[in-house]
Amino acid sequence: MLKSEARRLLLDRVTTRYPKSTVMVLAKLLDLIYTPDWRKDKIEDRVTAPKRVSSLAYLTNLDPRTVSKALVKLTKDQVISAVPGSNGSYRIHPDAIKNFASKYLTRRSRQLERKILTAVRMRFVRNPERTIPPFSYDHPLMANDKQPCACAGFCSLPCAR
Repeated sequence: MLKSEARRLLLDRVTTRYPKSTVMVLAKLLDLIYTPDWRKDKIEDRVTAPKRVSSLAYLTNLDPRTVSKALVKLTKDQVISAVPGSNGSYRIHPDAIKNFASKYLTRRSRQLERKILTAVRMRFVRNPERTIPPFSYDHPLMANDKQPCACAGFCSLPCAR
């Protein structure tokens, strides 16, 4: 995965799982990955430049304790892994990020649900005399009556079709 694709994926999916401080630390780790050719090089093969926690705290404008907690949390969840033999260098696993839920899809579905509920509510607000018809459980087909059904095809029973 290219670095630009990973950044887009990170900002879309990691925000649904982690707080903003952890997202900032992960985004800074992604920025610290050196790729000679940004159009071709994949980040799976690359590691970050070695940085101490205090340097990462300065770069992200966070407390060093917050940065260390974020690194421990990301390492525990296997989003990043420490590179052996190098102190403060990490490898990012984009496959773990792909498994998170998308912020865009959840936000869009919530917005759509809100719009539908607003439309239904406004239907009754615009016409205050409108009443909701009472729902009856005694359907003519269920009671074995021979009278025709008045639901006009809106029920799930095969009466008016």
